[in-house]
Amino acid sequence: AALSFKTGIQQMFIEILNFIILIAGGIMAPLSKLPRLLAYIAILIPFSHSAELVRYGAAGIKPWISLTVILPLSLILTASLLAISILIIKRIEMHIRISGLRAIGRM
Repeated sequence: AALSFKTGIQQMFIEILNFIILIAGGIMAPLSKLPRLLAYIAILIPFSHSAELVRYGAAGIKPWISLTVILPLSLILTASLLAISILIIKRIEMHIRISGLRAIGRM
């Protein structure tokens, strides 16, 4: 969302990103049902890990990767995404301080 302030197309950016995450992230289908290449990409999206755990708890569908791998991988991905987010937010704040805040959305 911080990047969308700079681009000026907040809603469209978020909608496209959500669609990509739903399809490529293994949210709509278990990772075991996805093509192998897409499953490897989905592993990098943290939402797929929680979706796999919910499927396991609710329907008994075994996760594509073991639970001992999902937990450390989730923690590493979460920490790295948090660090990237903090850097982006600081950069956007600096940009706003220098050039001012534009109106959100378009009429």
